[in-house]
Order: sequence, then C-alpha cells, then structure tokens
Amino acid sequence: MKFFKVTLFSLFLCLTVDSMAQYRQYIPSDQQPQAIAEDSLLIKQKMLEREERRKQLRERNIVNGGVSFIITQAGFDNWAKGGENSFTGKLAIDFSYTHKIDRFTMDTKLNARYGMNVIDGEMFKNEDKFTLNNQASWSISNRWSYSGIFNIRSQFTKGYASRDDKTIKSNFMSPGHIDIALGFKLKGPKSPLTLTISPITGSITTMMYKPLKELGGNGVDPGHTTDSKLGSSMQMDFVQNMFKNKVICKSYFYAFYNYSIPANMRWTSSIEILATNLITTTLYCDIIYDESIKTPRESSSLQLNYTFGLTLTKKFSNQKK
Repeated sequence: MKFFKVTLFSLFLCLTVDSMAQYRQYIPSDQQPQAIAEDSLLIKQKMLEREERRKQLRERNIVNGGVSFIITQAGFDNWAKGGENSFTGKLAIDFSYTHKIDRFTMDTKLNARYGMNVIDGEMFKNEDKFTLNNQASWSISNRWSYSGIFNIRSQFTKGYASRDDKTIKSNFMSPGHIDIALGFKLKGPKSPLTLTISPITGSITTMMYKPLKELGGNGVDPGHTTDSKLGSSMQMDFVQNMFKNKVICKSYFYAFYNYSIPANMRWTSSIEILATNLITTTLYCDIIYDESIKTPRESSSLQLNYTFGLTLTKKFSNQKK
C-alpha cells in the first residue's frame, strides 16, 4: 500500500512538471516580458473602470447628514439663592439623499429632534418632532423643473400640556400633517436657493390617537380622523456653506393657502459653526403660524421655538471633500 501511494505521488509530480514546461514553451521567452506588461495594463484598465463606476454612483447618489447631541446639567446643594437640579438631553438627526438620472432627480430629507429634561428627578419631554420631505423633479430647462412633493410632519411620542398638567396634547400622527403638491421648481446650477411653487396642493391633518380624535383640534372636527384642504403652496430651501465649510446656514420655509382661511406658514432655520470635527455651536429657530392650532396664548397664533448651545455633532457624506 505504501509503495502504491509513493508511485501515485511520483506520477502526479511528473505530470505537473510536464504541464509547466509545456506552458513555458507556449509563450516564447522573448515575448514573456511583453505578456506581463499587457497583463499589468489590463489590470490597471480594469481598476480605472471600477473607479469611474464608483464616481458615477457618487454623482448619481448623494448622501449627506449629521447626528447632533446636546447635554446640559445644573446642580445645586445647600445653595442659598435656591435652584433646581436639572438635566437636559437633545438628539437631532439631519439626513438628505439625492438620486439623479439624466433629467430626473429625487430628493429625500429627514429632520428629527427629540429632547428630554429632568428637574429634581422628574422627567418631561421638551421637544419632539420630525419632518420627512420627498420631492421628485423632471428638468425642462437649465433652471426650471416639473415638481411633485410628498411631505409628512408629526411627533414620535405623547406630549403633555406641562410638567404639572398631564393632559395629553399630542401623539404620533395626532396631529399629523401630510402635504401633496404638484408644481414647478426653480434652481440655478450653483444657487444655494431652491424655490418650489405648487398651484395644486392637498393638505391633510390627521388625528389617529383615539382620545385626541374624540376631542378634535388642529382643524379636525371632534370624532373625525382627518381634515383635508385643497389650495396652493410655496416652498423654499436654502443651504449655504461658508468660510471653508466651517459655517453652515440652512433655512426651510413652507406656506399653504386654502383660499378660504388665512395661510399657515412654517419657517425653520439653523446656523452651525464647526469648532472641531465633533464640537459645533448651533443656533436653531423654528417658527409656525397656523390659526387652526390652539396655543397657550390665545391672542396670538405665532409659535416660536429656539435653541442655542454647544453640541456634539458627527457629520457624514459619500462625497469626497
């Protein structure tokens, strides 16, 4: 048996050596350097083709975004002037994705903010909202495009009247706002401003949470789940990077007019100053004007929310700097 194994191994070794010899004879010795050079050129060409495909994918699919987290804490122990121990944490997500193919463009943007504060051991939500905006456009000239918009706005969890008053004022999609618009988009090749005018706009307000549905509000009649209106709208988006991308200015404005009731408007703006790759000074302001919303100060329908502070921010993008 051992002799048989040795014989079989010797036969395999002879066949392998003979095959290698025949392969060397197939390529003449004077052409071997040329064959190696052609192989290297082919490999290099394939690498360039792969890099070109990656570049085209980056140009067609643009991803940008950031995640910010802000923490503030105040503590008092035997403090004569008084005070309450407090802790505040807020999380903000800003994400955008753009897909381009020839004259067609699809823009998707998600903005979400959620904040909690704890005062003397009692937790209370102080900020909760998200906006998902999807806009499809078809270019008809260097600046103008046909446009279609689908927008959803709401909050994630239950919201109460105040820290002491546990009356539920809001919940997921209660109220929720859905906008569907058809119109035209104006944007220059290098302009930071995008203007969308939609002569045909449908606006839907939802009350999905049953206790709030029975009470009504935000334009929805008691016992009804939705309220729909038809009108026109205007949307403006502004994004500008300045001082070598160390300062980022963003602004979003939306107005809807129903022909029968006063227009409602939303304006969100932020200024981010990048101190380091992780630390950012942020000024954020959110303004809403909607007469269908009952506010604590009944004499005014203008709502204002603003934040100023240092945040821990992580930016991400698939575009090369």
